[in-house]
Amino acid sequence: MRDIEAWVQQEVVSENYSKFSFSPLIKGMGTSIGNAMRRVLLSSIPGIRVTSVKIDGVLHEFSTIEHVREDVLDILCNLKNLVFSLNGDTVYDDHKYTINLLFKGKGEVRADQFKVPSNINLLNPDQFLFEAVDTVSVAITCEVSAGVGYLSSDLNAKSEDVSPDVIYLDASFSPVVRVNHEVVNIRVGKDLGYEKLVLDVWTNGGLSPEAVVKEGAVILCKQIGLFGQMNKKPVSNEVFASADEGKEDVTSVLETMSIDELGLNVRALNCLKRGGVSTVRQLLDMGHEELSRIKNLGEKSIVEINEKLKEFDVKIPG
Repeated sequence: MRDIEAWVQQEVVSENYSKFSFSPLIKGMGTSIGNAMRRVLLSSIPGIRVTSVKIDGVLHEFSTIEHVREDVLDILCNLKNLVFSLNGDTVYDDHKYTINLLFKGKGEVRADQFKVPSNINLLNPDQFLFEAVDTVSVAITCEVSAGVGYLSSDLNAKSEDVSPDVIYLDASFSPVVRVNHEVVNIRVGKDLGYEKLVLDVWTNGGLSPEAVVKEGAVILCKQIGLFGQMNKKPVSNEVFASADEGKEDVTSVLETMSIDELGLNVRALNCLKRGGVSTVRQLLDMGHEELSRIKNLGEKSIVEINEKLKEFDVKIPG
């Protein structure tokens, strides 16, 4: 019997929910692919979340605000429910954005009162925040960050210049809300030895189910594909090993080493390339001030670059 080619069919159930059917697969492959895709979708898809909050007059999350029905903890929980997406072709990475709310008056306050920068979208403007039972003035500033996986409030605070009046939040960046998979036995011609994988994917709207499944497949293929390059050690690993063992002059290696080999995140890498930096030597020739003038390259990215360079016992001057 000739080989049967597998294919994936998408059924759009609602705006944020789709079913993906992958068939025909040989026995056992449905469970293998389903488990792997589920784990990648839940842990490795980038998204945007509120990561820190500053409320004028509030020093910690256990405070209350006069004439506001909700405690600060309740307000923080409501802020964590805000859902964002990026405009245009901006890459999901360590971008940070600031949104502001200034409320004066009485009544219910919802997320649509935030002033949001033009390069991000607030997808749930009807999200309830708090209710003022009497006339009150409340000013809230939130930092909205892009990221992958889960960031605890402790790690978040450590990555910033900690301010006593800023409350740092835990953040689960993934736009994927839930993933289910089911493997069904199917028949191809007279052969009963095939399976169909059915993947149910729900998102919060930050990315569509189709987008997250495509992104998850790219991530998974990139990792699994390394098995096809058996015993091919990356050049950067060779340099790290040589530096640790003192067998090679690392400085000479850095002269020709590409910034791609540093293992930087996508945003920092793209910003450097757009700024005309392609080698580590060029990077080291720049001072901190010159580097900070590169568009969209923030202080956090510069810190990350220096952390990578530390492995070679060098750093950005200045």
